Amino acid sequence: MSRTEPREQLTRTIQGALFHAAEAFSELVEAACSPTASKIVMQNVSDLPSLLGSAEEPMTGVLLTLRRDLGGFLLLLLPTGVADTLVARLLGPHGWDDALRTSTLGELGNVVGSAFLNYLADELEMTVLPSPPQVVEDMVGAVLSTVGAYLALHGQPEFPVIQTTFRARGLGFGAYLLWLPEALQQLGERH
Repeated sequence: MSRTEPREQLTRTIQGALFHAAEAFSELVEAACSPTASKIVMQNVSDLPSLLGSAEEPMTGVLLTLRRDLGGFLLLLLPTGVADTLVARLLGPHGWDDALRTSTLGELGNVVGSAFLNYLADELEMTVLPSPPQVVEDMVGAVLSTVGAYLALHGQPEFPVIQTTFRARGLGFGAYLLWLPEALQQLGERH
C-alpha cells in the first residue's frame, strides 16, 4: 500500500461524512444543500482567525467539543443574518425569543454535526463523544481564536482543518463546517 492510499481513503470517508451532514441540513431547512469547496489543510494556530476571510465578519457558531478516538472540535459557522433566516424558516417569522433562537441553532448544529460524526465513526470504526452544542455569536476571528487558543494550550501549534461550505439551493446562503481533529495522521493510519 502506498503512503498516499490511507490519506486518499480518509479523504473519501470525509467526503462521505460531508454529504451525510448535507443531507441532514437539507432535511432540517427543507432545501437541497450540498457541500462545496471542501478542503483539508494544515493550519497554524496564529492563522486560524482569518481562515474564512475577514476576521471581523459577524458569525453565529455552534461548537461541539469532541472526545475519545475522534477528539477535537466541530464547528458549524453561519453568518449571523443567515442564522436568523434559518431560525425564521424553522420556527416561523415571529414569536420566538433569544432563548428559543439559541436552542434552535444549537439543535441545528447538533443534528448536522452528529450526521457528520456518526458517519465518520462508523466508517473508521472509532468512538466519538460530542459535548452538548455551544452557540456563540461574535466576529469570526474571535470565535476561531478561542478554538485556536485551546489547541495551542494543548501543545498543537499546527493542526489539520477540514473545511467545507454548504450551499442551499433556493436560499442563497453558505454555511461553513470546520472539523479540527486532534490528530489527522492517526485517523489515516487506522482507516
